Amino acid sequence: MLMVPSFLKSKIFELVVRFTLGWNYFPPDLDSSKSLWFSVLGQADFEKLPKMAKKYHGRAGKGGGAGICAITRDDNIFLNLVATIYGLPKPKEDCKFEAFTESDARTATWIRVFDGKLFSSKMMIKNGQLIEKFGLFSYAIQVNVDPKKNTIFYESTDCWVLGVKISKIFRMESRWKEEGTEAGWNFDGEMTSIFGKVFGYKGSFLVKQFPTE
Repeated sequence: MLMVPSFLKSKIFELVVRFTLGWNYFPPDLDSSKSLWFSVLGQADFEKLPKMAKKYHGRAGKGGGAGICAITRDDNIFLNLVATIYGLPKPKEDCKFEAFTESDARTATWIRVFDGKLFSSKMMIKNGQLIEKFGLFSYAIQVNVDPKKNTIFYESTDCWVLGVKISKIFRMESRWKEEGTEAGWNFDGEMTSIFGKVFGYKGSFLVKQFPTE
C-alpha cells in the first residue's frame, strides 16, 4: 500500500476544506484564539474578515505599519476645543502616519503618530462588547463584517465619561470602515457631534509587521 506523507495529507485536507467553503477561505493562525478580534467576533465572523485584516488581527503581540491620510474637521470653537481635549491631530491633506499595536485576547492598544503627534487608544472586551477608550472617554463599538464588500464596518453605540453614560444628544458618535487591500486596508471614518464633524480621516494603511509575541 502506498503511504502518503502526513504533511501531504494535511495539504490535501486544507484544499478540500477551501474548495468546500469557497476559495477565499484560509485556515486561521493557530494563535488566533488569543486575539481580541477572535474574542469579539467569534470564529464564524472572524473567518469573514478581509485576508490581511484577519492575518493582522488574528495574532496577539506587537505589530505595526504606516500610511497616508487626509484629516478633516469642521471649523468652530467648540469642535476645536473638543479636538484638543481628545488630543486629535489637526486637519491636513496627505498626512503621513505610523501605527503600532500591542494586543492579547482581551485588549489591544493602538498608538498612532501623525506628523510626530502621538494619539493613542485602547480597545478591550467587556461583557462581550468591544469598548474603545480615548483618555477619559469610553465608547461601545458595534462591529460588522461584509465579506462581499471585503469590508469591516464600525459604529459607536454608547459613550461614557469617567464611567458616567452620556446622553446621545451630547455625545460624540464614531463611524468608520476598513476595506481590505493586498497589503493592508483602506479606511474612511469620522467622529461627529450635534455641532458638526470633530474628526474625519480617510486613507490607507500598509502592514509592515504582523503581531508577534
